[in-house]
Parts: sequence; C-alpha cells; structure tokens
Amino acid sequence: MRTHSHQSELGWWQTARRAADPRLRRFVHGYFGSVGHLPRAIREWHLPTTEVPLLLNFAAPHRQRLAGEREEWVELDGSWAVGLRDCHQLTEARGERHFMVVRFTPLGAHLFLKVPMHLLAGQSIPLAAFDSSLSRLVMSRVSAGKSWDDRFTAVETLIAERVLSASVSGSAAWVWNRLSAANGRIALGQLMSEIECSQRHLIKEFRTYVGLSPKMVARLFRFNLAIRTLGGLSRSRAGEDTGKPYIEAASPRAAGGEEISWAEIATGAGYYDQPHFIKEFRHFAGSTPADFLRRTVDVG
Repeated sequence: MRTHSHQSELGWWQTARRAADPRLRRFVHGYFGSVGHLPRAIREWHLPTTEVPLLLNFAAPHRQRLAGEREEWVELDGSWAVGLRDCHQLTEARGERHFMVVRFTPLGAHLFLKVPMHLLAGQSIPLAAFDSSLSRLVMSRVSAGKSWDDRFTAVETLIAERVLSASVSGSAAWVWNRLSAANGRIALGQLMSEIECSQRHLIKEFRTYVGLSPKMVARLFRFNLAIRTLGGLSRSRAGEDTGKPYIEAASPRAAGGEEISWAEIATGAGYYDQPHFIKEFRHFAGSTPADFLRRTVDVG
C-alpha cells in the first residue's frame, strides 16, 4: 500500500492506494482512499477513463456536473458508481473529505453490480438505485474497518465473493482484453477477422458488459495512453492512474519545464498525426492539450 500527504493553501489531505489481488486484476485495478479538509471550494477535472469507479463517501456530499450542461450541480452521498463516459466531468470539493474509490474495470463492475453497463454510461448513479441491500452491505463492511488497509481488504473480499464464480461473454471479454493490451492501437477490423462474431453482435455485447461501443472504447484507451504520457512528464503525476483529477487553476499559468513534443505524444498514442490528437483531446477534455495544462494544476 502507498500513502501520501499534502498540505498547501488548497488545504490538507492524506491518501492511500493499493493494487488489487492478482486474482482480481481482470475485474478491479485497485483501491484509493482519501481524508482531508479543504477550506475553500476547488474544482476538479475528471477526464474520461476506461475504469468504472465505485465511490464510498463518509463525509460531506460530493458535488458534480457534466461538461456541456447548464450550471446545475448535483450532490452525491453514500455510495455511487460512475459509468464510462466520453467527456470530462467537473466536481466541486470543499470542507471535510473522507471517501474511498474502488477502481473497477467495466467487466468487473458488470459482474459486481449485476446490471447492464449501458444503464450507467455517462452517469453517476447511487448504488442503492440498483441494489439497496448491496449498498448497505458494502457500506457496513467498509465502515467497520479501522484503517484503509482494513477497508480495502473488506471490499476486496466482497468483490471476490461476487465475481470470481461469474463469467462474461467470450467475445466481449476477448476484444476488451486485446484493446486494453494494445492501448486501443489496433484496428477493430483486424480484431473482427480473428473471432467468429458479427460487428452487430459485438456492439450489443459491449453495450451490456462495457457500456460503450468497441470503437469508443478504443478511442478512450488511446486518449488515456496520451494522458499517462503527459503525466509521466510531471513529477507529481508520474505513476498515477488516469482517474486522478486535475485541479482547476485560479488563473491561467505559464507553461514551464521541458518543451512538450505534441507530435511524439500523438504518434506514440496511436493517432494519425498531431491534428488528429488535438481533435480527440478536445472531444474528451473540452480543450486543446496545451490549454488544458494551462488551466489546471496537478497536485500530488
């Protein structure tokens, strides 16, 4: 387990993260916990990822809104799941913070929640809306833990009970695994030629087990590879998962440090060229890569 502490004018927080048991890596990447206090409201940018986080909240409710919507904020409390989406999300954080995140893969979330994943796509839905008894069970087991390690173990045990004996369609799981291994840098036509499954059937299976189409999932994998590459250029982001939010800067900041080779990042992530990369980045993050970095700060 890795821990980290931070204190600045933004506030203070302590975090803990642990990778999932190797037996469960197909279903969940790991667990993240945070406790702290923010004296003033800050906005966080959550970029779209290929994970389906389950959040368990123990303090002040979280406030969020989706990009492109009117300035209407929604409060979320207790436990809720966030489906795959193709745009960034804004959240507003303030006051006491105490929460935990289970970093599911879509296939793992489907087996754990036992719902079609398209019902979650692009949304944050309370766990009780799907299964009130499961919501109570998760919160009771995790709340009984005296430490983050205890809480991570408690939820991991529950996950193992629900997913290890289950299965997902061979075609959907196989294509997902191939896209994941290649970070989306493989032609879907090539994958379709390697399996006995029509495109129409595969899209239907992805709707159930993943939530988005295979084509959109491939685009998300490429975008996340580019984000990890950018994160590797930052000392505070290196090695972090792509689900970690960026904090919106109070005012634009000047670019500093080493000059970024956008063309190399684009090529490495599987884009045709730099314009293609910028177009995709605009779609997923709402701005160009350079503007995004100027508008946000990455705090460890």
